[in-house]
Amino acid sequence: IMLSFICGKSSLRSSLVPHRRIQRIERRWNGTLQNKWETVVGLEIHAQIATQSKLFSDAPNQNGEGYALPNTKASLMDTALPGTLPVLNRNCVDNAIRTGIALNSKVNRTSSFDRKHYFYCDLPHGFQITQHREPIVTGGYLDLKLKNEEKRRVEISHIQLEQDSGKSIHDQHPDLSLIDLNRAGAPLMEIVTRPDLRSSEEAAAFVSKLQELLRHIGTSNANMDLGEFRCDVNVSVHRFDDHTTLGVRTELKNLNSIRFITKAIEYEAQRHIDLMENGETVKRETRFFDPSTGTTYSLRRKEDEADYRFMPEPDLPPIHLSEEYIENIKSNMPELPDVTRERYVKELGLLPYDVEVLIQSGTIRYFEEASKGRNPKKTAAFITNDIFGLTRSKGLPFSQIPIPASRINEMMEMIEEGSITTQTGKDLIALMMEGEKRHPKEIVEEKGWRLSKQSLDDSITKLAKELVAANPPEVAKWKQGKQKVLPFFVGQIIKANQGKVNPQSVTDIVKKVLDEA
Repeated sequence: IMLSFICGKSSLRSSLVPHRRIQRIERRWNGTLQNKWETVVGLEIHAQIATQSKLFSDAPNQNGEGYALPNTKASLMDTALPGTLPVLNRNCVDNAIRTGIALNSKVNRTSSFDRKHYFYCDLPHGFQITQHREPIVTGGYLDLKLKNEEKRRVEISHIQLEQDSGKSIHDQHPDLSLIDLNRAGAPLMEIVTRPDLRSSEEAAAFVSKLQELLRHIGTSNANMDLGEFRCDVNVSVHRFDDHTTLGVRTELKNLNSIRFITKAIEYEAQRHIDLMENGETVKRETRFFDPSTGTTYSLRRKEDEADYRFMPEPDLPPIHLSEEYIENIKSNMPELPDVTRERYVKELGLLPYDVEVLIQSGTIRYFEEASKGRNPKKTAAFITNDIFGLTRSKGLPFSQIPIPASRINEMMEMIEEGSITTQTGKDLIALMMEGEKRHPKEIVEEKGWRLSKQSLDDSITKLAKELVAANPPEVAKWKQGKQKVLPFFVGQIIKANQGKVNPQSVTDIVKKVLDEA
């Protein structure tokens, strides 16, 4: 059943219009004024958990898998129909535990859920089910390496499980806001840091590192452009010579790119400094960053805990975890990104660039399946160059590569046994990216791309002899020991065969023909 939800937005429109007096504040980050103040940043990151269904219902968890018609992935529970009750998704609990282990945190044996009351048009229940009193994970840290090689340890306050709201759409009707509940009830991990960050650069480094970690362990796809990884930033400033108290903080809501996070922090910190230098007071409030102007403006005063009227969730019992259950998850954890980096470079011989691309894109599992029993260096090159290049051109996230890893493994097998060339492999990838579902061997046979080694060697030998006969000066240089002429002959033969020959085989045959000339 298609559900339609509409609410008026006249008041919303007026609240989102920046105040006339808000102007771009001149940034003086490298000036003497900035050097008197220290910026303090804390982050609240909402990462959508990579599960098939939602946190408290069996409705599909969208997880960035392409467009779905509005309100077609919402269950009766998600729409808050009377009589529906939440049922906790065990996989969400497991993923929160994995994330806590990866962040060196304490996984609590007992945790519980609470209701957080507030009114949004796209929050059907009128409250959010979250973990306020007893989160599933507490403590922990993430170590950063900054550009100047300085190391920074950022402590984690806690990780809590909670449900997402729906989505308000403001640009489809001139007078109304439309509500899409596909996202309502989606499982989130809210990862909250201590106020340990001291610059926009450090905040950007933390967000990037956390994205990488969650993708690597498989608990979230963490795509910011798909709304799977959203960041609330708390900013305050205080004088360098006063380390006893923090300044009044403001919260910047729902930043969805690292670039926006950086610009928002820099602007907001400078706004605080300018207010205090002029003898004015910083208000504790929630603000919105406008990327088009590079400024922030007030949305509402910052709520206190009493405003949310927290209460224990009466329809969900506490979560009780045995030590054995936690240890079982810990024993099945994949190695962490820094360990993978070192192993791939030292043991597999991969280029550091390829390793970074594989880790940051969250495609380590894909690579390992594709390269099983094959040359890992050549397989990585195909994935990071050819497959990722075509994926980017189609506007797809790397988590949605349309070619199964098993197909790449079959293709690499044919390349390594000499049945097809590297160029043919590239052609196969292009076909499979366009939706070709058959096995690579079937495609090769149909296209006539399979190489017969003997007939191919004869063809290369014949062409090499023709080139040698047509280029006596180059042959003379070869006889004088000038091996720089070799690429000339090899390149001509590869070009004549449209790249569908093995370069090493061509090189061996050309050397033999030149020596016999």
